[in-house]
Amino acid sequence: MGNASSSGAQQTTSIPSLQNLDETDEVLLSHISRDLPHHIFERKMTPTSGRFSSTYRIKHQDSGAVMLLKCVLVELDSKRLERQQIQLEKLIDIQAECHHLASYQAWSVGTTSFSVQNQNNRVYRPIYLIRPHMYSTLSNRIVTRPFLSNAEKMFISHQILNALGCLHDKGMIHGHLSCANIGLTSWNWVVLIDILPEESRPTFLAQDDPGDFIYYFQERGMGLVKDDVTPTNIADNKNNTTTVRRSSDGSTGEKRCYVAPERFVLKDNKYGYSASDQQLTASMDIFSLGCVLMELFLNGEPAMDLGDLMEYKQTGDDISKHSSLSQRLNKIESGNMRACCRHMLHLEPKKRLSCSEYLTRLSSNTGGSTKLSSRGHARKQEAPLPTCHENVYFPLFMRVRCEVLSPDARIALSAAYYGDVIRETIGVNDLVGEMFFKRVIGPSMVAEAMKERQEGSPKNISNVKADSSTDSFTTRISSKAGNELDCDELLIRTEILLREIESGYDPNAEKADEKKNKMASSAENGNTENPWRDWSTCDSARTSSGAALVIFVQFVLGTIRHTQRPSSKLVGMQLLLRVSKFSSDEIRLQRIVPTLISIASDSDAGARAMAITVLTKVISMVDHFPPSDAQAFPKYILKRIAHLINDPVLMVRLAFVEALAQLAETALRFLDTCHAQKLFENGDGSFSDDELPSRDFDSAVKTAHTAFDNGTDSLLENDPGNRNLTKTKHSAKKVEREEKTSRELHEASSLIRDEYDKDLRELQETFARWIVLVTTDTSEHASALKQAILTDIARLCHFFGNEGVMTCILPQILAFLNHRKDWQLRAALCQHLPAVCAVVGRAATESFVVPCVETALIDNEEMVIVNALRCLTSLVRMGLLTRAVLFGTCQSSMKKVHEKSARQRLGILEKYSALLMHPFDDIRHSISLLFAISCTSVGFPDNEVLVFPIMRPFLRHNLEIDNVIDADYIMKIVLTPIDSLATGADLDINTVVGKHALFSDELLIERLVERIRMYIEMRRNRTQTVFELKGFRGLNSARIECEQKAAFSVFVPNQKYAEIVTTPLPDWYEQLRQLACSEKLLGHELCSLRTMSVLSKVYALTILQPSHSAQPQRMWKGELLSLDLGFENSFTSEKSSNESEQKHLLCNKESRGFMGAFRGEWGSVSLLDPVSIEMSQIVSKLESVGAPVVPPHLGSLRDLDGKPYSVHVQARNPSQGALPDSTRRVEWKPKLNVLSCSTSPREHDGPVTRLAVSQDQSFFVSSSHDGTCKVFEMRQIRESNGTLKSCHTMRDEGSYKVNDVTIIENSHSIASANSDGTLRIWRIDESSSQQTNTVINSAATPIPRFSRVSGSNMLRKVESNEGEISCISHFNTNSASIILFATQMGVHSWDLRCAKEPFFLQSPPEIGYVTSLAVGNDRNWLCTGTNTGHIPLWDIRFQKCVKLWQHSSSAPINRLGTSFAALSKGDSPSPHIVVGAGLNETSVFDISNGSCRHCFRVLDPCLSFVDRTALPSQCISLPSLQDVRIPSNLMRRLACNGNIMHNIGARISPPQPAIQSFTGRVGSSGLNYLCTGDSLGFVRYWDFNSSSKCFTVSGLRNSQPLPVYENVEWGSGKVTLCRDIPVSELNQVSSSDLPKSTQNGSVIRPENRHRDAVLDMKKVEYPTKGLLTSSRDGTIKLWK
Repeated sequence: MGNASSSGAQQTTSIPSLQNLDETDEVLLSHISRDLPHHIFERKMTPTSGRFSSTYRIKHQDSGAVMLLKCVLVELDSKRLERQQIQLEKLIDIQAECHHLASYQAWSVGTTSFSVQNQNNRVYRPIYLIRPHMYSTLSNRIVTRPFLSNAEKMFISHQILNALGCLHDKGMIHGHLSCANIGLTSWNWVVLIDILPEESRPTFLAQDDPGDFIYYFQERGMGLVKDDVTPTNIADNKNNTTTVRRSSDGSTGEKRCYVAPERFVLKDNKYGYSASDQQLTASMDIFSLGCVLMELFLNGEPAMDLGDLMEYKQTGDDISKHSSLSQRLNKIESGNMRACCRHMLHLEPKKRLSCSEYLTRLSSNTGGSTKLSSRGHARKQEAPLPTCHENVYFPLFMRVRCEVLSPDARIALSAAYYGDVIRETIGVNDLVGEMFFKRVIGPSMVAEAMKERQEGSPKNISNVKADSSTDSFTTRISSKAGNELDCDELLIRTEILLREIESGYDPNAEKADEKKNKMASSAENGNTENPWRDWSTCDSARTSSGAALVIFVQFVLGTIRHTQRPSSKLVGMQLLLRVSKFSSDEIRLQRIVPTLISIASDSDAGARAMAITVLTKVISMVDHFPPSDAQAFPKYILKRIAHLINDPVLMVRLAFVEALAQLAETALRFLDTCHAQKLFENGDGSFSDDELPSRDFDSAVKTAHTAFDNGTDSLLENDPGNRNLTKTKHSAKKVEREEKTSRELHEASSLIRDEYDKDLRELQETFARWIVLVTTDTSEHASALKQAILTDIARLCHFFGNEGVMTCILPQILAFLNHRKDWQLRAALCQHLPAVCAVVGRAATESFVVPCVETALIDNEEMVIVNALRCLTSLVRMGLLTRAVLFGTCQSSMKKVHEKSARQRLGILEKYSALLMHPFDDIRHSISLLFAISCTSVGFPDNEVLVFPIMRPFLRHNLEIDNVIDADYIMKIVLTPIDSLATGADLDINTVVGKHALFSDELLIERLVERIRMYIEMRRNRTQTVFELKGFRGLNSARIECEQKAAFSVFVPNQKYAEIVTTPLPDWYEQLRQLACSEKLLGHELCSLRTMSVLSKVYALTILQPSHSAQPQRMWKGELLSLDLGFENSFTSEKSSNESEQKHLLCNKESRGFMGAFRGEWGSVSLLDPVSIEMSQIVSKLESVGAPVVPPHLGSLRDLDGKPYSVHVQARNPSQGALPDSTRRVEWKPKLNVLSCSTSPREHDGPVTRLAVSQDQSFFVSSSHDGTCKVFEMRQIRESNGTLKSCHTMRDEGSYKVNDVTIIENSHSIASANSDGTLRIWRIDESSSQQTNTVINSAATPIPRFSRVSGSNMLRKVESNEGEISCISHFNTNSASIILFATQMGVHSWDLRCAKEPFFLQSPPEIGYVTSLAVGNDRNWLCTGTNTGHIPLWDIRFQKCVKLWQHSSSAPINRLGTSFAALSKGDSPSPHIVVGAGLNETSVFDISNGSCRHCFRVLDPCLSFVDRTALPSQCISLPSLQDVRIPSNLMRRLACNGNIMHNIGARISPPQPAIQSFTGRVGSSGLNYLCTGDSLGFVRYWDFNSSSKCFTVSGLRNSQPLPVYENVEWGSGKVTLCRDIPVSELNQVSSSDLPKSTQNGSVIRPENRHRDAVLDMKKVEYPTKGLLTSSRDGTIKLWK
């Protein structure tokens, strides 16, 4: 059995007698430490240790894993050990399928032998069995608080049946099923433990000798035996008797027995069975299961001991004859479970059913227990095992059991299953809560949960199919005995009746249940009236499904205590708050509230604040509670949360203050309910301490009468002899009882009232102490706490009452008006004062509140005045202000109103009536409303006598009776406002009289002026008083103290040098990126960056510690975060990089969780391990700051010596032998008609559209309409015999034309623009091959070359989905590699490094489609040309068109170029563009002012001999760029020149001939020139300074004279004209005019010119300077 240690000789320990392992602990532990050197012994598990085995809790030294070690002493038998080892291995295999098993994972045989000195002198060896440690066992959980509810017991029973059924289906028998051998997790998941091989314990036991039973099956703490009870000495000493050792209190220890009775046989016949009969059977486990279930539902009371079992075996199957067993069965409340246990305890093994059959019966609601309706009809109850177990709980807990999930992940999983749990248990759709938690956990985890539910729908773990035709236990068993049926049914009916009476059964409950069922069914079908309503509270249904909600609550409670992230605690508390709305009061008070109180002491401030908020809401939902919980507030809750009032974090203090009012109200309700119950009990005396009074006692009694037979009722009432006697005795006893009751009730009421007053004072003192602490706080942030007090001041006033408010509340809050810094606090006080005045009454309001409100009426803040006026309006409406306060006792006609004594006798309305002319609209409306409410309050005709005279000086005309209560109308007829009322400046009487010269009565004007002056004077006095008392303190600049957070410095390699300083992007990442872009259903390629090693390869990051760190800076290489995920190696090798593996990586569960955490989804974060979480945060930060990845491997530039270099940092060194021709001719220009080499006409099958030359001059690429791009090596220029041949051809699948090609800057890669709307990026691969060439006429300077083109690789394919791509360009920035390509919609961009589109420049359709584009030298702007001659100027930084021109010829823009130069001496450099447009001309424009600086034009041959003065003006004038106004509203159409609709509908044919291509040099120094190619095949060289230096390189026929070039000055620019001499045919020319070579009959030299238009040209620097041209005829030529 395992691998025993074979080193050294075996040691033998002699033990005098092996009574039990408890006496050999010291000896055994020394050998355990020797046999298991890597484990640490912690303690012995006494409850699970017996004489047969001992159990210890151990811990591994390295991993710290806690395990349980079971040590068993067995005799040495190799064959027996092998059989047992096979059974243990089989259990491990079963555990993979049955998740309710915890088999032994490791075992070994000890090295030490134990020799027992007895008659047989047998030798034992220790066997070590190791299994995982469980949270608890069923025996411990039953007696642990909080005690298991009936729903939890049903859930545990369901799991035990599943587990045992699965074990039996696999052919295994437990053999010793007991409460101690059933493990439980913290969420009540059942696991069968300590399953030993069958041969470990005997199958049959001696009936007349309990020695074997005590040794093998009795555990520690279950009855202690004094004498030796080992099997050996019991067998040897037949006359030995055992005495029971009593415990310290004298009671006998319990000998619980779970063994089936058929296993006890007479000792003489013990070994008379056959081998098959001696094997364990499933029915034996069923009997043990019945004992376990009885003990579970009896709350730990043993089902039977050994004596009870022997008695039960002798009495037979009649359980009623066994008094103790029958009494215990009757204590089980559930009739179905009682019948189930009775059936499992059947003496006949064949009559016991299997676990699947028991599950079928318990899951079926047919024929089950009945419930009486109000009319006495029986109706069926729900099955004992509700369907929610298998529909939602088993799938949820199966994930928790099978997957390694942290507590945070379990909370996230609970949030994901919230909607299903509420729907299955309560029967309602809480859509608000479900959507809330879906948003919290994020879409990734929601999709994952839905996918798992679809793939694995709720599975029945036991694989049991319910049989609707199967009867329940009551029907099945009672069918055998008719007498038993009546007793059982009567017991059930009585039990139901008593429960209904206790719970106040409603006669209309049946109708209510039907209505509720209809609502639930409509909710499931989505037909509710308001499915989105937020459930405030919902009474849990009195069914097994509704009660099963406690299982989910316990799962959340058991998990939230162990969470590590504060966010998980917040979500867990939100779950508790939401679930508590559907839970019972017992669950809220006994389970949820203690957990929230413990979280209130958490180290995280957010968790503490949320805990007090949720606690307040949950405790307020409690309606019914036992008297034992009446003192929960003063003795438990308030004491445990008192520390929050002094919490150092403002958020926690604010949450606590906001909860004070609701806590006070709930505490008062608890106190009132408790004392009301005490008064009721003393008045009636019919209720015990643990029972609540019935809600409808009379109705319940009436229901009880109808439950019994009418004959029994009449029998008790119709006896005439007993009736009179009963009446006489009843009347006498009634008088005596009433007198006695009145005396006792008076005494008890006085005592209870005194006790109530005492408890109320204690509560009020507690809350008053907190309120005073908040209101007297003078700290910086105390204002927020004070505003929180005022928010719910009405509840506090109700709690404290009149006396408490006058003593504690009112004096404290009135002091808020002195808080001059915070006007919002003063405004909030005025807003909530009416609630306080409603409690204190009219007298206190007029004496204390009104004077304070008057100070607010002269406040400097307008909103304070507005709220003060609204406060007075509410007081008038509530009738708390008398007429003396409103209208005063002083006559308004007295002259000296401004005197202080007279002012004090004025009323509020007259004193502050000047506010009717305040410039602030809200103040005028509020004072108008106050006057309107006052008029309504006093009524007619008093309003005309008291109110109208006060208002009249401020009105334009008199009020009518109908409009007196309309505040808006009063505001309309008020005079023009005066600014002095707001500023407090001196009042200009003349201005007031001039503005209000509407009165003929001087008295009204005088009253108006006096009241305005009076208000201004009061404001000045108030301001002066404040300054005198407190002085002026300027506001100091707020000092912001922010916590320094650790940050990392990220250094991104520069794109201009990344190719030579960093490792390129791995190919597998580029493949993942392309796959993710092509298939949207797959995940993002960032999901592969789950290790620091991979991240460093993709981003090439250097991450350092923060500079302010105390530790010395060091490079973070990521060793601690490295985690081999197994996917990097699979993609780095070429063989395993297939598409299926890539798709699996992008869409697997881990990748989805990582991307969810990357997006900040809390649910996905909680499921990941800490390493992945930290990596997701790093990737998220890199993505948020826009840090680019490493560019793909584009191929680095190589110098002549083979070393890589960058064009941005260094150039070729002529001293190394490079470019020898350049040393002789610094300013190169092509020669006249000197062709160096050319391609054959069959090299391309179509026009060669574009050329691209690598920046290191090692190759060039041509693109053609035949759909190919061909690579030519530059070395052919020297080595070939005049013929250029391509060394490589690049072509992709499909039929398309290549319109343009460009070199990826600073690399060996190209990008091609194709007619199918795709953009392809190719890398030209080169292989090293060193050779030495000799340059002619250069002193034999060796020029080594190290590379040759070996192939290509398509790096990326980008689809624009906008039609054909016309042109393309590329440039590098410090952090990006941007490709620009033009479609018919505008200019798109693509970043090769980030694989995304940085910007899109949309071209207006009015200007046509883009035909060419050019990027500025500083990479900040670009120009595009269209087919209608428009040239937009775009700012790349702001992605905006800043200028728009149209070429004067309105011809298509064939080619564009840019330069930053000064074309004239003395000019500062400015940006220029070179435009190839118009009739065979090229122009240079200064875009700073839009002027043309130079134009190169070829005249028509018919004008060759026309004098300059006779030439048409358009031939010698400069072209222009006409401005096009760009509208500010982008939706408007551009005001383009000409008929827009005509331009759009008509086909624009370009003029012929036209310039198709050009190249050259336009700079601030040196030689400026242009080389152009036109549609006739001419290649011309243009010099900017001198026309004499201009010439035609190619295109002239053999007999054609040289053209003439001349310059024409035109304004600030210059025009260079080319006059081509017309060519005549040979038959039209006389022989004398022909060349001599022709006249002599010699062979005519073939022409080297292009036969068609020159579409592109590029300069070549190596191996010799030259000019490459490509033509529509399909050839490429190099001109020297």
